[in-house]
Order: sequence, then C-alpha cells, then structure tokens
Amino acid sequence: MDYVNGQLLLVVKDDEWNENQLASAAREPFSVMACETNGMIIFLLEGGPLDTCDFYFNIQECDEKDQLLAAKNIDVQAVLLDANNVIKVVKSATLAAKPSEELHKLFEKQANMEFMPGEYDVNLDGLMATMEPAELARYGKVSFQLN
Repeated sequence: MDYVNGQLLLVVKDDEWNENQLASAAREPFSVMACETNGMIIFLLEGGPLDTCDFYFNIQECDEKDQLLAAKNIDVQAVLLDANNVIKVVKSATLAAKPSEELHKLFEKQANMEFMPGEYDVNLDGLMATMEPAELARYGKVSFQLN
C-alpha cells in the first residue's frame, strides 16, 4: 500500500487467479475499512474472491505525505495483479467529504506522532503476529466501497 500520483493504492498480487475469481472481483464492489490502533493505520479490503486483506500505512514514510494531507477528497484504488504483474481488476472511488475527513484525522494523528522506525516495525510485527486481519475490524474508524 502506498499513496502514489494522488491516489491511495492497495495492491493484491496472486499467482493463481482463476477466471471465476476474476469475474467475481470485476462484478462485486470491494469494501474497505480504515482502522487505527496505537498509531498504526490498517486498511482492510474484502470483496469478490478476497478474504480480508490487511494493508498497513505509515504516512511518516510516504513520499507524497503533504499532497495526501492536502487532498480534499481522497482517491482510492485497489488493483489485483497476476504473477506477471499484469493488472486483472481495478476498483476505485473518490471518497466523499465525510470519509475523506475521517481519513485525514487518522493521517494527521499519525503524522504528529513521534516516529521511530525500529519501534514502529516491532509494534507492527507484534500486531500482525497476534491478530488475524478480520480481527482488526474492531479498531475500525471509517468504511467505504470501491466499485
């Protein structure tokens, strides 16, 4: 996950997408929930053939941090790639004011925290080791759909 060219980008790569999975992904919207705990922002993505996928985002390591914080309505895109990095499905949305404001609150909170890369990585590893992606939903702050 990253913020690139004015978009939050969530990428899922799988070596074995089948035609039924891709058809389902193309047909059904994806649900996204942004969660926050202990200064960590986690995006949960599900829909079509996807079980809950978790993406960790750290604005402190984002090259386009200032652009993201200044974006009025945030653009989000989910991309499914095959083993050869060929794009198979794209889902996107420009978020309305309310979800964009809620995401900005999360990003600003994280941006204002003291950032220590080693400590962040240890905390992240601990969270990933103790919780399955679906369990992180209890920390949900804002939800939206990608069509």
